[in-house]
Amino acid sequence: MSGKCIRLFVIVFVILISSCGTKRVTPITGRTYRVAEGKFSDEQMLQFSQRYYGEIISDLGGESHDTQKKSMVKKVANKLIRVTTDYMRKNGYANELKYFDWDVHLVPAPGQINAICMPGGKILVYEGILPITKNEAGLAAVLGHEIGHAIAHHAAQKNTQIAIKQMWQQLGSLGMRVLGQVSGEDQAVVGDVINQSVSLSDDVMKFFELKYSRKHEHEADHIGMILMAMAGYDPHEAPKVWSRMTQYAGDFTNRTLSTHPSNAKRQRWMEQKWMDEAMSYYNNKGKRTPGQTASQNTTNKKRTSAISYKGTTYIVNVSQLNVRSAPSASNSKVIGTLSSGQTVKVNSIDNGWATIVYNGQTCYVKANYLQVNK
Repeated sequence: MSGKCIRLFVIVFVILISSCGTKRVTPITGRTYRVAEGKFSDEQMLQFSQRYYGEIISDLGGESHDTQKKSMVKKVANKLIRVTTDYMRKNGYANELKYFDWDVHLVPAPGQINAICMPGGKILVYEGILPITKNEAGLAAVLGHEIGHAIAHHAAQKNTQIAIKQMWQQLGSLGMRVLGQVSGEDQAVVGDVINQSVSLSDDVMKFFELKYSRKHEHEADHIGMILMAMAGYDPHEAPKVWSRMTQYAGDFTNRTLSTHPSNAKRQRWMEQKWMDEAMSYYNNKGKRTPGQTASQNTTNKKRTSAISYKGTTYIVNVSQLNVRSAPSASNSKVIGTLSSGQTVKVNSIDNGWATIVYNGQTCYVKANYLQVNK
C-alpha cells in the first residue's frame, strides 16, 4: 500500500510540474525556460504594465521637468529599443513584439537610485541614478540590463516559479486527504513523504528562489552588454557603472541571502565572460552574425589545423583586447589586456585564436582583432 501511495504522489507532482507552461528560448543567451502561459502570458503581463505604469509615475512625483536630462534618457532608450526590436524581428521573436508597447519616462523620485523596464517595455528612469551612470554609455548599460529582463520575460518566469511553490502546497494538501484513507505503518510512511514535500516547499525553495533571481540578474547583465554594444555604446562602460555604484552606495548585495549578485562579481563576469562577445558587436557596429553568441560562432565554424605564423607581428585594432589563459571566451581567465595600436608577435592561429607570449607565458587572443603590421 505504501509503495502505491508514494507512486501516486510522484505521478501527481509530475502532472503539476508539466502543467507549468510551454518551453521558450531567451533572446541572445539561448537559455530555455518555461512560463505558465495561462496565467502569465505576454499579453497578460503587458496589460498589467499598462494598467500600473501611469500610477507608478504619479506615485513617484510625476515626470521630471529637466528637459536636458529627459532628452538624453529618451535618446539612449530609443537607440536600445531600435536595436532590440531589430534583433528580435530578425531572430525569430517577431511575434513577441506585438506585446511590447514601448514608453520612456524620467521621474524625479528624490533619494532613489533605480531604473525599471516593466514587462512589455514600459521604462522608468529615476533621476537619482544619473550621477552613477555618468554618461550615455553608462545609462545604456543600465537600460540594456533592464530591457534584458523584459525581453527574457523574467517577471513571468518568477511568477511561474511562485506557482510551482503553490503546487508543492497543493501536493501536501492532497497528501493529507490520501493519508486519511490509510492506516498503521502505511500511514506513517505516507506521512513522511508529505512532511518531506512540505519541507522542500518551505526551506529548499527559498534557496532555489535566490538562485533563480541571481541567474536572472546575470542574464540581464549579459543581454544588456550586447544590446548597448549593438546600439554603438562601448560595453567597457558596463563594469565601470557597477564600480561607481559601489563607490556611491556601497555593495549591499554581498550577502549569502541576497537575491542579487555582488557588484564585484557582476564586474568580474562582465569583464571575463561577456566582454569579447559584446566587443565583437561594438567593433562591427552591431552587425555580428544574427542570432549567434561568441561560443556558437566559434563552434559552428569548421575546425582547421593550426597555421604557423611564428614571429609575424600584428597590431591590435580594437580599443582593448583581452589576453586569455586558454583559447576560449567562457572557460578561461583574463590575465591581461592589449591596447589599440599595440604590437604583438603571433606564433600560430587556430580556430580564430592567436597564440602569443605574454609576460613570459603562452596566452591567447581573438585573431579577428589583429591586423598584420605592414
